[in-house]
Amino acid sequence: REIQSEKANLTILIERYVPMCLDVLRTRFKKITPVTDFSMVQTLCYLLECLLTSKNTPQDCPKEWYELYFVYAAIWAFGGAMFQDQLVDYRVEFSKWWVTE
Repeated sequence: REIQSEKANLTILIERYVPMCLDVLRTRFKKITPVTDFSMVQTLCYLLECLLTSKNTPQDCPKEWYELYFVYAAIWAFGGAMFQDQLVDYRVEFSKWWVTE
């Protein structure tokens, strides 16, 4: 990213969400297929690259817009591979956890 305020916003969001998500995902939720931490973070970056366009986030947009797009991308990047078995739907559990955090 080239705009300093955008870099600062994204850095804050990454520090706020990514470590917490990775820690919880390692212990609390089951995935349908093994996904490395790196792959989830890479997916987050790819999604953000698609979402954070000049049309969606013009230079004068509020910083809250970045968080909206970031949360959307994070939910898919971290929760997209959740497993559903006969006893537990980890997709629902992930959603509940996300809302309470």
